[in-house]
Amino acid sequence: MPSGQCVTLAFCGMIGAFPHAECNPPRSMPMEFVLVPGPMVRASSLEPTACHLEGLGHRIQLPDVLAHRHTPPAWREWTFHLAALLDLSPRSVLVGHSSGTALIADLAVRLPCRCLIMVDGEVPPSKGAAAPIRPALRELIERFARPDGTLPIWSRWQGDQRRDALLGLDILGRDPSALAAFESDLPELSIK
Repeated sequence: MPSGQCVTLAFCGMIGAFPHAECNPPRSMPMEFVLVPGPMVRASSLEPTACHLEGLGHRIQLPDVLAHRHTPPAWREWTFHLAALLDLSPRSVLVGHSSGTALIADLAVRLPCRCLIMVDGEVPPSKGAAAPIRPALRELIERFARPDGTLPIWSRWQGDQRRDALLGLDILGRDPSALAAFESDLPELSIK
């Protein structure tokens, strides 16, 4: 299968849920990628991917909602803030990572795009609106919230050795300066 076709094949069955997405885009020109991380990390987490794609000649948008705000917005407002930073066209490929998958599903219902790529995140409902945060995830993170509703940075949610090993935090933690640099870019969010 030629490179890139897996995107079209993976999402054609779901296109009905996203009225602005098309299924068979032309392949003769550079693609437009919009890389959307989950709210618990910053756009910098996807910079290596953005640089690689730019090096291949593609147009990249890497919105950072937190770069334009003193405090993070409420999760239910995140997509609104993302949309204000974007210049989407029917050629745009929305790429969501982790909880960014729910955000791109919500964007795709509202704005034109070519297709969605969901990386290591949740699959949205086949019909209707996609909530910016699933109830099951909200229940999970509420356990980590402080009394004022703020969450610690996600790398410090549990401190569980098995979880840290699954996420690679154990490896990053071997270099305290690298871990500090990584964590300095992580936001504290509110569940309210």
